[in-house]
Amino acid sequence: MTSSIATPVPSGLPEELDYSGMLRQSLMLIQDLAGQQWSNLNASDPGYTILEQLCYALTELGYRAGRSEEHTSELQSPCN
Repeated sequence: MTSSIATPVPSGLPEELDYSGMLRQSLMLIQDLAGQQWSNLNASDPGYTILEQLCYALTELGYRAGRSEEHTSELQSPCN
């Protein structure tokens, strides 16, 4: 198994808000840890879709954690 070194691409965003950076780092980590057991790292793979959802949820939490309570309550859907 070869080890890949992540080269960060500056996006101007804090790490907890950088969706594409988080997704890229997660995919590299999975490739290193899973080896050949998970070789289909395409967008059509259900595992990739779950990883995308997880990265989205984490960046959303990072965004909300940096907001005041008033702003966070404004982000709630009107259905609540």
